[in-house]
Amino acid sequence: PPSLLGTWAVQGNRTQVEAMNPQFQQQASNAFAMNTNNTWTISGDPQHGYSIGSDTGIQFQLWVDKVEGGAAFVRYQHPINNTMAQEAIVMQLDNGGVMFTGLERVTIVKQGEGPRCKVTYQLVGHRR
Repeated sequence: PPSLLGTWAVQGNRTQVEAMNPQFQQQASNAFAMNTNNTWTISGDPQHGYSIGSDTGIQFQLWVDKVEGGAAFVRYQHPINNTMAQEAIVMQLDNGGVMFTGLERVTIVKQGEGPRCKVTYQLVGHRR
């Protein structure tokens, strides 16, 4: 929804790390922080598309899969070394649109191999 556009202070709490192969379990646990604290900027419109950027310097195209009431189901992907991070986020607006709660699932995929791991974060965002 347009009410998700803007700048958000987003805190994440890692709730699960699921490696598809035991050799990746420790790597995945070490690679993804238990807690995150970032600033996200979501911008765009239906005609030109949407993007998500972060205070870490990233900026990616954002795909909106579904909007239902105050909830948005979005996804984006970006390369990490020789793999691709595919991120899916469910964001539910709360408190009149000044905050959201959500769930983020990060899937690390290496071309030709399928998923290596899936990492889940609980999210809380506050409008800036």
